[in-house]
Amino acid sequence: MMIFTRSGYVNSDCVEKIGTSKKATSGGWETRLYMKGGGEPVIAYGTESRIIDAFCPVVAATPGFNKAIAIKDETGWCAELYPVVAWRIYNDDVEPIAVGLEGNISSPMATVLPDGRVEDAGELHEDVAQWLKMVEEVEKIEAENKLKLQSVNT
Repeated sequence: MMIFTRSGYVNSDCVEKIGTSKKATSGGWETRLYMKGGGEPVIAYGTESRIIDAFCPVVAATPGFNKAIAIKDETGWCAELYPVVAWRIYNDDVEPIAVGLEGNISSPMATVLPDGRVEDAGELHEDVAQWLKMVEEVEKIEAENKLKLQSVNT
């Protein structure tokens, strides 16, 4: 039997095992097809209301990439960095898989490139400090807009 995946067809005779787990970040589940003979697993995603909607390969990351999470404390904005160990490839895009970064994250996130530049939603920033300034500016604009909306509604 052939299993259709976004990255092509997989012969079920080549699949050693199939694993399914709940993923807190998606509110759904993830299925991994582990291939006989090793190699990277093929991954599928779905939710409680939808069947598997995409299979994608996972590839190992080259050293030097990090995932940055912007954190605001009493002194201002800072960034926590998590090393990227692999990339999920799907829908003509890639998503970094970082060590220690799990669960629902509501803070701003970006990818730190090996040369120190930061990529956030297609925009490149010179470094983490410049990215944090942009995060702070966006937060101020959102707060101002929220106040304006509240004053209109009262």
